[in-house]
This record gives sequence, C-alpha cells and structure tokens, in this order.
Amino acid sequence: MWFAKYEDDFTREYSRLHPEIQKRTDDGIIYLQNAIDPARCGDPKKGWLKGWRSYEIGRQYRIIYKVDYGTKTVILASVGKHKEVYHKIILTPATSNGCELERTRSTEIFCPQP
Repeated sequence: MWFAKYEDDFTREYSRLHPEIQKRTDDGIIYLQNAIDPARCGDPKKGWLKGWRSYEIGRQYRIIYKVDYGTKTVILASVGKHKEVYHKIILTPATSNGCELERTRSTEIFCPQP
C-alpha cells in the first residue's frame, strides 16, 4: 500500500468539488494507493509536466500526481476539470535536476532555468 500526500492546493480544490466528484476522487485515490505501481495507473505528462501523471476520474475530471518510490508516496498535486486543472500549474525550479509545482491564476506556464 502507498501513502498519499495531499498538497495544500489539492485539498483546497477538492473542497470545492461537487460531493459526487469528491466520491469519485476518493475512489481514485484509494485505487492509486492500492496499486502495485501507481505510476502505471495514470497517463504520463510530457513537456513542462514531465514526471507528473494524470489519472482520469470521469470524462471531465483529472487528478495530477507524482509517485515517490523512495517513500512509497503518491503526491497529489491538483484535482479538477481537465480544461482547468492544467492552467493552474506553473513550474518553478526546486532542485538542480527538476521542478516542483506552483499554482497561479495565470495561464502562463514556464519552468525558469536557474
């Protein structure tokens, strides 16, 4: 079983969802936690979201997550409608070899080079 780490923005977005979508989200999280390899459950993202995955919870909604194999943790970054969830994410440098997610109301998406 995998642990789930809820980012602050995920929690805030989750609280704004309709109760039916919250239930589907809960089911999706349980599915990811019980998977042998949660990375295989979602679609890998490309480009500026490389390393992150998208798990479909209904036709319109997605969970954006990342898998940390070292701590056996599923990091839940964002949840929402497909058309909206990606526009809330901006990448900023976190380490010399990667980026971490940050949220903004802007639709501008970038990963500044250090």
